[in-house]
Amino acid sequence: YNPEDMNFWVRGSGGSDSANRVDLTLVADYRFRDFNVKYSARLKNSDMFYISLYGGSDKFSYAIDEPIQNVILDKKTKEENTQLGASVFYGKTWHNGNTSNLNVSYSGLGSSYNDDLKVRFPNPKYNNNLKNLESNNIIREYTVELDNRFSLNQTHTLEGGIGFKFNEVKLQEDTFNIS
Repeated sequence: YNPEDMNFWVRGSGGSDSANRVDLTLVADYRFRDFNVKYSARLKNSDMFYISLYGGSDKFSYAIDEPIQNVILDKKTKEENTQLGASVFYGKTWHNGNTSNLNVSYSGLGSSYNDDLKVRFPNPKYNNNLKNLESNNIIREYTVELDNRFSLNQTHTLEGGIGFKFNEVKLQEDTFNIS
């Protein structure tokens, strides 16, 4: 956390009072997981096949609910990230030595962030919302590729292919700036 977010509530009458600075010890909650699987095989006639899958996730959060002087500082911060990916490949070797390869893949990353800061006044009961930031981001890529190699003679090879890529990006940020 940023201590400067908290210190403006403990200033003396003449400005910043270093004797009353907010000093908190936080214990954050952090979790990380991932999964990765690959399988490959050489099929009949020297054909190749593989599949690869990946998933990852991490979550980080902490909360502050701390009485300081005559107010209660209330801060909640949370960040989550999720990544997924998959790829499938098939390579065909034809009888005459020509080859064809097909690759299909997906990759995606999602991220969300939330930071909420308020000051609660117990008497009279009142909440002052100082900051509320929410952010959600998504990035995805879809790919399909097909390529071929044709032997024209012993010294010349013709290569050709086609591919499709689609990228998607979504960025959303909601800032509730009150002070």
